[in-house]
Amino acid sequence: MEDLVLRTAGSLLFIIALMLGLAWVVKKFLFGGKIPGASGNGVEVIAHVPLQPKRSIFIVRVPGKILVVGSAENGLTSLGELSDQPAIEQFDAFALGAQKPSQRFADIFKKFLHTN
Repeated sequence: MEDLVLRTAGSLLFIIALMLGLAWVVKKFLFGGKIPGASGNGVEVIAHVPLQPKRSIFIVRVPGKILVVGSAENGLTSLGELSDQPAIEQFDAFALGAQKPSQRFADIFKKFLHTN
């Protein structure tokens, strides 16, 4: 009886290891290390400025959009968004041209406000 339990447990561990190995291979070679829909996939924080302790503004790129998000103690609030491709391209060109990191957020945010 004990032999049967050990063989069953060993087989189960082997199958689990095989499934994990197969999942790793699929992730690595079919998706290039990124699984669609995985946490953080396609989300990039472009700029961030703290306003007060526990309060900040973020400019965030998600697929097809650029968002301005406010963060406070009670959660996140959408402050604005760019979703049309010409505006996003203009935003990217402007953001790449910003030279000083201290001025970058202010310039990006002003430009964003003027385009909306």
